[in-house]
Amino acid sequence: MCVITSDALRNDWLAGASLLPAGKFKGPDKNPCHNGGTWDGDECDCLDNYEGEFCEFVEDTIEIDEVEAIVEVTLKIVNKVFSEELSDDQSPEYHNFSQNFKEQMDTIYNKIRGYKGVKHRKIEK
Repeated sequence: MCVITSDALRNDWLAGASLLPAGKFKGPDKNPCHNGGTWDGDECDCLDNYEGEFCEFVEDTIEIDEVEAIVEVTLKIVNKVFSEELSDDQSPEYHNFSQNFKEQMDTIYNKIRGYKGVKHRKIEK
C-alpha cells in the first residue's frame, strides 16, 4: 500500500489518503478529483479544460466559441471646439454631438461581427 501525503502532491486534502495497488482510492474523500472531475476507480475523468492526475490544473489553451465584451476607451476629439454645453448631457449640443459620433462609429464598425454600438458617458475638456 502506498501512502500519499500532502507534501507529495501539494494537496492538503489528500493527507493520509492511500491508493490500493489496483488503483482503488480510499481515504476520507472517495473522490480525489478536483474541479468537478470524477473518479472511475482507476483515474480521474476531468471535465473539459482541466488536466492533471487529479484534474488540478487548467489546460494551457481553452477553446471558446464566442466572447461578449464591453470595451471602455477615452478619446480625444481634435476636430471640434469644446464648449461647456457639450459637458451638459441635457443640452441639445451634447445630444447632437452624441448622435453624430454614434452614427460615425456605426458606419466604421458595423461590419465587425458582434459590434453592438457605442455608448459614451461624458464629454469633457
